[in-house]
Amino acid sequence: MTSLTMMPRRDSPTEEDWPEFWWQRVVGPYEVVKKTVSSLQGKRSVVLKVPQDLPWRHKMRDMLREELQSTSGTESLAITFLDAEEDLPVEYEPGKYLVDKFGLRDDSLHYRSSRGSGQGYLLRRGVLRNKIVWIKGLGVDDAQVWERFCAEWNISTLDEGLFVIEDRTSETSVPQNLTIIDYAECVDEYSVQLFNGLTLNSQEFDSYKMVWKRYVAALMTSLCGSDVEVAHELVWSHDLRKEDAYVAITTMVDSGIFDSRGHGSFGHVLNVARRGDKATIDERIWAAQLEVLFPMIERERLLIVEKLSDSISPLIDGGRIEQHGDKLTSLEDVELGTLVYLMNCDQDGARVLDVKEKGLRDRIFLLRKCRNHLAHHRCCGMDQVSQLLNS
Repeated sequence: MTSLTMMPRRDSPTEEDWPEFWWQRVVGPYEVVKKTVSSLQGKRSVVLKVPQDLPWRHKMRDMLREELQSTSGTESLAITFLDAEEDLPVEYEPGKYLVDKFGLRDDSLHYRSSRGSGQGYLLRRGVLRNKIVWIKGLGVDDAQVWERFCAEWNISTLDEGLFVIEDRTSETSVPQNLTIIDYAECVDEYSVQLFNGLTLNSQEFDSYKMVWKRYVAALMTSLCGSDVEVAHELVWSHDLRKEDAYVAITTMVDSGIFDSRGHGSFGHVLNVARRGDKATIDERIWAAQLEVLFPMIERERLLIVEKLSDSISPLIDGGRIEQHGDKLTSLEDVELGTLVYLMNCDQDGARVLDVKEKGLRDRIFLLRKCRNHLAHHRCCGMDQVSQLLNS
């Protein structure tokens, strides 16, 4: 199971430190970094399968660079980044491109007339000596071209050079003699939930009651899925105790801070908001409420029926309470709807269940309404959530 390297509460990261915390202290993301370094140590190039909306991708690259520099055997290797969208020509052959970019003029001039493979020529000429070439921004076709090229890159010593192919596509079939490190296999929902929970447990959110922290953390996870970068921005920019989540997300979209994010996934929360799909947002809000509010309502129901047991037990013993056509025999089975019915029911001029405390009566009505919403696949409104969690 994915776990977390915990830090003391007093050392909570600042807002700027959270990207580093994600990649260095949460075991799932850190496993991506460690596995990549381990493969490179073993003289194997890496295909790094990552989502298009990888959280804090620049920080991941920084963390990997630092890990390489602090690891025995790889400290002399320098990472050179190539952006396929900016650096690669429309038509190219990987070997020729690499020799033109990194080789001497003489290396480039003799490349075409060399015998054997392009990989062998580059290795003999030491074109990539002490380099790790990290290629990012690849489409499906380019990813396949580079992966085939790297599959034939066979080195004897680490200083001959290696590759990291950052592959955002899902269609490519990777050659077996490359190490595949799949972000999705390392980072699961548990990692995301823990990170969101720890975000809410930082000093900046000390004004949040614990029950609000649980609810907002669940809301972040349900709304944003694995994109903890967007979830993090959402909770730092908006007080979800007071602001409707759909309004908060659409405001974030309108701000333009994530204009380039989310377009590759139909279900990404930013894409959902861009097309005005409030129903999908409500579905995710409902899922978070079902996770946090529903158990809370049930626990409170049990406390209430226990508190009212002196009034309810005689009714049960006398066979005077029915639910769903059956007579109740257990106090714990009394539902909120039944409590409301008994409070509203007159018999011989008196309430069957006389709850004298107005605050308790109002609470029962609220709990029944919220439970019915959730049981029938509807969200509780902001006012209802506030009443539930602030009492």
